[in-house]
Amino acid sequence: MKGEAQLWEILNDKLETLRAGGRFTEAIRVGETALNLASRIFAQTEPSLGKSYERLARVYEEQGDHAQARPHFARALR
Repeated sequence: MKGEAQLWEILNDKLETLRAGGRFTEAIRVGETALNLASRIFAQTEPSLGKSYERLARVYEEQGDHAQARPHFARALR
């Protein structure tokens, strides 16, 4: 699990780099991969899982896709 957690961190760094560069399509792909990994390695109550939902939601929101962002923000709050 330690290696998977490190991979999750690397994916999140990549996501933030892509988001900051306005490369939203790629950021969404990386964010979805990070979220899938997080859902496998972290418990549902783990803050790291919420971070994955929130980061992906921010990318959708910045892209202007509020309909996709909303459910991810809601899951991040749980």
